[in-house]
Amino acid sequence: ADWASAAMAEDWSKYDTGDWPWGQEIKNADFFKNGIYYQIIGENSIRVINSEGSFLDPEIYDYQPCDCIYFMAHMKGGDYTGDVVIPETIENDGTVYNVTEIGYGAMTHCAGLTSVTIPKTVVTVYPGAFYDANSLSTIIFCGTVPPDIRWDAFLRSQDGVFQLYVPQGSKEAYEESCKYIGEFIIHETGGAGINSPSATGQTVIAKCENDAI
Repeated sequence: ADWASAAMAEDWSKYDTGDWPWGQEIKNADFFKNGIYYQIIGENSIRVINSEGSFLDPEIYDYQPCDCIYFMAHMKGGDYTGDVVIPETIENDGTVYNVTEIGYGAMTHCAGLTSVTIPKTVVTVYPGAFYDANSLSTIIFCGTVPPDIRWDAFLRSQDGVFQLYVPQGSKEAYEESCKYIGEFIIHETGGAGINSPSATGQTVIAKCENDAI
């Protein structure tokens, strides 16, 4: 399409602070805490994003995929490494926020990312969230109800099998929700929870819903 060609031809630097084609704004993180960048999306809700910002409306991918892919291809990425544990809630300036989304391109190109723990509060994982994070092998989901995992959320350029850890009794639900993420093996957790290194390198127990810890 002509608009897509025009977007590709424009100077990338304009997207650092300017508006995206068709008026879609790229917004930097509202705050950074405990190793994770956040964008406020509601009175008490936030999404995890890339250090270089994210679309205000990640649904733009559905009708402007060429623009979105171009944006993601130019992200430096690499800010998230090791075993990242996303919290259910985070406090900033006196307000407690629920972490409800993992935004478009949030952890794209993070070659050093090896595992991620996704809390039960997350309801949507947007396209490209973990794009090209080729070392990511373990995904820990803490909710019995899986999030809405969008197309290409875990797309990568190297072959590999994801090891998914989910609460006891939710395997079938995750098999359907994760059908777009590539090849995976699902492990159900018991009452003891999941051993997972945190982003700080300390061993923690991921408190999955219905686990007795």
